[in-house]
Amino acid sequence: MDTSQLLRASAARVINDHENGSSKIAQRFLQDIIDITSASSFRFNEETRREFSDLLLRLPHIRPSMAVFATIAAELAPSLALKKSAAVKLRNTAQTLLSIFTQAPEKIAAYLAPLLDEQSAALTYSFSSVVWQTLRRIHTKIDALYILESAPGREGIALAAAIRENAELDHWKVTLAPDMLLDMAMSKAQCCVIGADALLGDGNFVNKCGARLLLRSAAEQRKPVYIVCESLKIAPNGWLWRPETFAQSELIPYAPRAVSVLNEPFELAPLLQCVAVTEIGVLSAGQIADRAKKLAYGLL
Repeated sequence: MDTSQLLRASAARVINDHENGSSKIAQRFLQDIIDITSASSFRFNEETRREFSDLLLRLPHIRPSMAVFATIAAELAPSLALKKSAAVKLRNTAQTLLSIFTQAPEKIAAYLAPLLDEQSAALTYSFSSVVWQTLRRIHTKIDALYILESAPGREGIALAAAIRENAELDHWKVTLAPDMLLDMAMSKAQCCVIGADALLGDGNFVNKCGARLLLRSAAEQRKPVYIVCESLKIAPNGWLWRPETFAQSELIPYAPRAVSVLNEPFELAPLLQCVAVTEIGVLSAGQIADRAKKLAYGLL
């Protein structure tokens, strides 16, 4: 395939991946950029520049619930202005961003660990790769983990299976809870640890539906909620979150004939109720707003 085809194929994978979270999808996209620009047959010319430019113009909105692609576009865009070293700069920038993802769980764990009591019982939902990798790194502080089933994809079940395949975590008491038993699971936990697909400068965050119910339950029971995610998920000002829609059959596979299905699996939730823990530290809503404003200058 030529460069144009490779870029289109990479964009299609981002659009169509409804199984993985934004961190994994973004890492695969960055690896695609590295592979494309590293190929011996790759030549950066005016046509290639236009192809990359077109991709980066579309990228911030390619997954309207995932701010990381707006940040990636803002970081990659300056490379296109270079004459001779554009390909090298694209590749190096993609490698730098990829390293942030790979190093983030270790750094986030260092900031999260002091916030948790010894032998904590935590509650989570869905299957955030950064949550999973962070909790593994501080596994000795966790005694029990309550995981919501996370319908309709039931990612919570996949997370429980991944934990039980890891002998290092045999000491964890893992309990799966149907989503309808959220309040009961919350009553048994000391805190919540969840991920996010976007941190917004307006005081909200985006995550899989269920976040608002989780926050409501946590507030009623006075349980702290820790959002763990990479700083790359801070949305640049100017990036507008839009509800993302999936095929109705992905959410309710066997809906009766002539019955419509609500098919927006992501939602906004208030960030002010949470503690945001990133690889660059614990960030207040004000710090997130400041960073979002600075990031906006690089947004296409």
